[in-house]
Amino acid sequence: MNDMDAALKEIDRTIIQLRFRGIQITSNIMDKEIDSPEFEPLFEKMNYYNLPIFIHPRTMKTGPRAFRQKPEDIAKTMWGTGPGTSSTGSSRRPSAWSDRL
Repeated sequence: MNDMDAALKEIDRTIIQLRFRGIQITSNIMDKEIDSPEFEPLFEKMNYYNLPIFIHPRTMKTGPRAFRQKPEDIAKTMWGTGPGTSSTGSSRRPSAWSDRL
């Protein structure tokens, strides 16, 4: 979603033409939190359609929530995305735009 205008057009196309009933995004996009202001149009669009957004957990590679994986942790993360799920769930904080939706 490095081009929000193109992403919004694709949401319109998939919902109207292909009859999708929701979208999936990852818990961070390009190592940015999904509640960053630049992603607000996406949430506004899905609120307009009154359709769900499935948030798939994904660990961040940089920044304060980055998960530094050790070789011995690789086998553990094959069975789930614990760090991504935990950090996503615990970091979702109220923001002004989410209060409006």
